[in-house]
Amino acid sequence: MGKRLIGSVGLSDSGVPDDLLTTKGDTHGYSSTNARIPIGDDDQVLTADSGEALGLKWATAGGGATVEIDNVTITSNVTSTATTLTDIAGLVITIGNITDGQTFITAQSTFAVDAARNVDFALADDDTTIVSTNMGTEVTTNARYNLSTSHAMSANGSEIQLQASVGGDTLTIFGKSDGVTSSIVSMSVG
Repeated sequence: MGKRLIGSVGLSDSGVPDDLLTTKGDTHGYSSTNARIPIGDDDQVLTADSGEALGLKWATAGGGATVEIDNVTITSNVTSTATTLTDIAGLVITIGNITDGQTFITAQSTFAVDAARNVDFALADDDTTIVSTNMGTEVTTNARYNLSTSHAMSANGSEIQLQASVGGDTLTIFGKSDGVTSSIVSMSVG
């Protein structure tokens, strides 16, 4: 018998018994001699461990990233005459703490204003603005605007708000407009 291929390594005949691997899923190990690493249990992964005789062991897989997705939509219209950024009623998401987490936030607003006035939108975390935009003075008909940002999560969790202000008259945030709702979506990863 010449060489046997195990993985991408050619092993010579010497010292490798034909019956070293005896069970489906067994793998080959080595310390000072060739040895069998028996298959682990379902849902276990092969893990390096210098404390083991062969330097490997089967263990339960460690946790990966935690992902949470939260969203909120309004279904009825909300009006505002606020001249400074103020929460839009119903468009607030409370996100629990994910240590060293990051959240990716997208807000969509379908809106109208009674006359051509400055319209501002902002996303805030506990009333502190994290991203904002000014829509200018030309908004007089139904319009849609999106805000997106990535944000490091607060140590005690976050309350993400969509805020708006208008330079005068009444700003209407549509809960339903041609099937489109105003909403905030947050995907948090930690």
